[in-house]
Amino acid sequence: EPDIYAEDYDEAVYDAAATYDLILNKYAPDGSPVSSNVLDSNVGIGSKSVSVRNIIAGTDSAIININDEYSLISCDGKLIKKFSDTEVKAWGKDKNGRFVCACQPEEEKLIIKSIDPKTGELKENTVTYTFPETVRNKITAGSGEYFMFLSSNTTIFGIKESDMSIEPIFSYQAAGLNPNEAGDYTLCSDGSLLFLDTDYTDYVTKIRKYTPCSPSDVEN
Repeated sequence: EPDIYAEDYDEAVYDAAATYDLILNKYAPDGSPVSSNVLDSNVGIGSKSVSVRNIIAGTDSAIININDEYSLISCDGKLIKKFSDTEVKAWGKDKNGRFVCACQPEEEKLIIKSIDPKTGELKENTVTYTFPETVRNKITAGSGEYFMFLSSNTTIFGIKESDMSIEPIFSYQAAGLNPNEAGDYTLCSDGSLLFLDTDYTDYVTKIRKYTPCSPSDVEN
């Protein structure tokens, strides 16, 4: 490592001569390391300015957002596929742990596609939804009767496992919750939702629980 405080340190000269690697580490559920591999150079890493925004981990591969580009990468660091489909608005896993994405090929149209973890091929579902809003960039694995969850800027929707129908299950506005500050969420067995809520003014994260109720429950 260079001494950045030395009088002869030249950041531009150092950066021009340096090489950078991004390493993909895999861990077991108990936190013990399983593997550690350098990612292929053709993933798009070539400087120290690397932004990794999202990792969706599978068994032998992962979907990773690097510098705002999604790629499917094997756990040994090999690039399987770079995704260039601009119709894809959200990525994640379903209740069964399979990679899925939400596509909006045209206004008010939503299609859920599964993703082959070995090839990155997108396989279209037979169900098409009328969806008047823009899907946010993450799909959450379902629980209970729901196959998966996805959200817009106003609402969280659940897709039912029984018939693949979609329905709203939570309103950010009604709860007084800023969707830009609300992080991961999960549906509890009693129907309540748990959120990670981050206040970016002081970078404090809280766990919030919202319990379903009827309008009469909150009158007066």
